[in-house]
Amino acid sequence: MEAILLIRHLMERYSEQKDLYIVFVDLKTTYDKVPRNVMWWGLEKNKVPTKYITLIKDIYKDVMTFV
Repeated sequence: MEAILLIRHLMERYSEQKDLYIVFVDLKTTYDKVPRNVMWWGLEKNKVPTKYITLIKDIYKDVMTFV
């Protein structure tokens, strides 16, 4: 809940100045739920700048999870 309030504050503060992109990564449930190529497609479809998509891809690069 605290994170949501922080994001709302950031969005209000910067809404007049420039675009604001926010990514939530829930490490408990993210893996194996959405194929990565679908995530990249969704980001591109929503016109997220390439530099941010590349940054997010770097987070997932060489990541392995075990359950």
